[in-house]
Amino acid sequence: MSESQRHETITQLLTERAFASAKELQLMFNVSAATIRRDIDKLHEAGVAQKVHGGIAALDGTPRPRAVSLPFIENRDIAVEAKTAIAHEAASWCATAA
Repeated sequence: MSESQRHETITQLLTERAFASAKELQLMFNVSAATIRRDIDKLHEAGVAQKVHGGIAALDGTPRPRAVSLPFIENRDIAVEAKTAIAHEAASWCATAA
């Protein structure tokens, strides 16, 4: 499979779900970890997807059906800034309640 075919397949996969791990993609395409890292870097640089720890994520606002919850290992690296903002807000509430 060519690089452009892999990129198209990864892009299509990210329309169906929010995250794909590098290991999963490596096994799916039967390529090296370095190849997948380069693919992820190129898709990120092209603005097609977001490079995240452990893999690649769909850009926020990308429409995709919601089927089931993602496993924690995949979900932890999605929307980190939003989760951090929520945590800071919750912490401020706890501090004022004490």
